[in-house]
Amino acid sequence: MSYISSKKYAAAIQHYKKANGDISYYITYRDDTNKTIRKKIGNKSNGINENYCFQQRNSIINKIRLGEDIPIKHKKSKQFTLQNAYDEYIQWAKNNKKSWKNNDELMYNKHIKDEFGERALISLKPNDFEKLKQKKLDEGYKPRTVVLILGIVRHCINYAINHELVKNYTNPIANGRVKMPVIDNAKIGYLSKEQAKELLHILDAKPERMTYQLTILLLYTGARVSEVASLTWNDINFKEGLIYFKATKNGNARSIKITTKMLEVLNELSQSRSSNLIIPSSNGKQILQILK
Repeated sequence: MSYISSKKYAAAIQHYKKANGDISYYITYRDDTNKTIRKKIGNKSNGINENYCFQQRNSIINKIRLGEDIPIKHKKSKQFTLQNAYDEYIQWAKNNKKSWKNNDELMYNKHIKDEFGERALISLKPNDFEKLKQKKLDEGYKPRTVVLILGIVRHCINYAINHELVKNYTNPIANGRVKMPVIDNAKIGYLSKEQAKELLHILDAKPERMTYQLTILLLYTGARVSEVASLTWNDINFKEGLIYFKATKNGNARSIKITTKMLEVLNELSQSRSSNLIIPSSNGKQILQILK
């Protein structure tokens, strides 16, 4: 952008030629504290010319002489949005959470971004999330999924508040302001025989054997993961063809007959035996949960 001098109005008005050929007009004057002020009036393409700029300058100077206030246009400060809060939070999550991609990132982009991403954070109220909760439930999402969706938002907002990215704002989801859907932990899903066969067929084809072996014992004994994971070779009676399960808090000790398929797996496990546990983890310790 090049400067174009003006002999007629001297330094009071400046012209600047823009790259597209348009001309921008600025005026300069001194305020009531004798401070030099430079103000853009507009572009030639919008009908602005030197005479108009001179009139505007004279009007401002007359108001200063009469002690009148000069209107000042303030630039609107950029609003801190939920998207801004998420961007800050996800950087922390990437360094601190293993599940950030499958939980935080996936849930936010799929369920939250289009709903509230561009909303100013401080404008979000509990009722906004009550509506989001109901919308997702109406769309057929399970209560556990909806709790996870709301949880991601709560984490983002808490991060923004705790790191003073926003001030004087209370998390609209925290402390019961939004009632979470009730999760029925007692609900049990059963596999049909066809589904069980398909599952075992898929797992058997994978090079990693532990999940297949564990699944065989789970399906054929009906035991819990913790029960099968704690089985030792002392609990196997090959002569009688029985597996013994120790007493649990909710049940008595019991024995399960070893089927042909179970025997195949037990023989396979015995050949690579590295621990007194029947199915140890890679470090030789007890498995805490079944692999996803």
